[in-house]
Amino acid sequence: PCLYWSCPELCSFSIFLSLALLPVQSMAVFFMESVLSTRLTSSPQALDKHYSNLFTCMFHLFQALTGGIDWNEMVVPMMEHVTPLLGLVYALYVMFSLLAVMNVITGIFVSTAMKAAKDDQDKIGIAFLEELFDKMDERKTGKVGWDDFQKHLNTMHMQELFKSIDLDPSEADCVFKLLDLDGSGELQFSEFLNGCLRLRGPAKALDVLLLLRETTQQFQRQTELVQKSKRVQEQQEQRFAELLQGLVPSTAPTSKRKSRASKAARAE
Repeated sequence: PCLYWSCPELCSFSIFLSLALLPVQSMAVFFMESVLSTRLTSSPQALDKHYSNLFTCMFHLFQALTGGIDWNEMVVPMMEHVTPLLGLVYALYVMFSLLAVMNVITGIFVSTAMKAAKDDQDKIGIAFLEELFDKMDERKTGKVGWDDFQKHLNTMHMQELFKSIDLDPSEADCVFKLLDLDGSGELQFSEFLNGCLRLRGPAKALDVLLLLRETTQQFQRQTELVQKSKRVQEQQEQRFAELLQGLVPSTAPTSKRKSRASKAARAE
C-alpha cells in the first residue's frame, strides 16, 4: 500500500483502468443480454461477430471508443435485428464515455504531470539556493551577513534570484531584513531557504493564517494594554477623590473657628 500511494503514476494508471473498464464491462453485459434472445433464435452473423462472448464485446466496445473500429458497425446490427432503442442507448454510452470519462482521465494525467513538474522545479530551486548560499558563505560558518549578501548582488546567481522573486536588486536591503526573521543581522541556511521559497510564489493559506494569527495576537495585546491603562487611570482618579474627601473635613472646622473669632472680636 505504501508503494502504491507513493507512486502517482501507478495511482493514475489504476484510476484509468477503473474508469475505462467499468463502463465498458457494464455496457457489454447489457448489450449481450439484449441480443441474447435474438442470437438464440436466428443467430445473425453480424451479432455473432461482436457479441459472441463477454471478452469480445468488451474489446470491441473499447475499440469503438478509442478509434480501433467504427462504432456504427456495432450499433447497426442491434438496431436491425433487435430494437432501434439500442442505438439510442449506445449513443448515450459513447457520449458519456467521451465527454465524461475520458475528460476525467485526461484531467488526472494532466494533474499528475503538473505535480511532478512542480516537484522537479522545487528540487532545482532548492539546489540553486544551496549553491548560492554556499558561494555567499565564503568563511564556511553557516551564516551570511549583510556584507556577504551585498557583495554578491552583481553575480549571475543573485540576479536570477531577484528575477525569480520579481524584485529589483536595489531592494536588497529590504529583502535581507525580510529573510532575517530573528533580527540577528545574519542569515542561516534555513532562514534563507524558507524565505526565498515563500517569496517566489503567491501567499499560501498557511502564510495568510499565520499573518492573521499574529495580527490577532497583536490586537489582543493592544486591547489588554488599553484596558490596563484604563484601570490605572480609574485607580488614580479614585485615589485623588479620596484625597479630596480627606481634605474637606479638615478645612471646615478651621473656617468655623475663624468665623467665631471674628464674632468675638466684634463683640468686644
